[in-house]
Amino acid sequence: MKRIVLLLISLTALFSCSVKGSLNLEADGAGSMDMSFTLAPYFGDFFNDLADADQLVAETDKSMKENPAVTSHTIDSSEKYRYSGTFTFDDFEKMMAPKEGEEQTVFVMEKRGNETTLRITFTRENWEQMSVLVPIFSDPTIAMLGPSGSIGLTEEEYREMVIYPFEGYASSLEEAQKGLDDSSLVFTVTLPGTIISQKGGTVSGRTVTYRIPLIRMLMLDQSLTYSVTYIQE
Repeated sequence: MKRIVLLLISLTALFSCSVKGSLNLEADGAGSMDMSFTLAPYFGDFFNDLADADQLVAETDKSMKENPAVTSHTIDSSEKYRYSGTFTFDDFEKMMAPKEGEEQTVFVMEKRGNETTLRITFTRENWEQMSVLVPIFSDPTIAMLGPSGSIGLTEEEYREMVIYPFEGYASSLEEAQKGLDDSSLVFTVTLPGTIISQKGGTVSGRTVTYRIPLIRMLMLDQSLTYSVTYIQE
């Protein structure tokens, strides 16, 4: 039971917190990525009571070391309620490559003439491919409690399932519910050229920002598709 609750926590680890990610691409396909999670105190206490945070950090560290395209990485969990990581890579598409024989569908680069399009797609089918960045996503129980676990459930039923473990930690389940409602993933992509079009975000200079409500990422009852097209300089 503790194992199931812990895995459920891993899926709801974004509740009432700041979740930010940034991808910086260079002309040759190299670049860097930063991720940070700042947890609400009630969630941080709950997480620390049941989870082996050191093990989760160790799994991520191992994954980065084994990825042939990752050239350097750092993971910081020294600050209470906050986890962050930075890594650099020499080939973005190689870094995101899935298991042999599978097609990588989360981040897809398409080139046409002098235009390059980056397509970002999240579906129930490609959920496990995100384990390249978040290793615990490859756990079959995580997959069951994640988007595939929402199959056949209404949004209200799914919300009740993921909110229940916070009873006794949040001041009320309503607080945890509000945390879910207010939470989103903010992800920015900075590109080596002039952005000429995009879908699903906002543009400032060479950077496009996407803000994705957490409930949509957890359920994925509909595919989420984003894109940005740029002319390399």
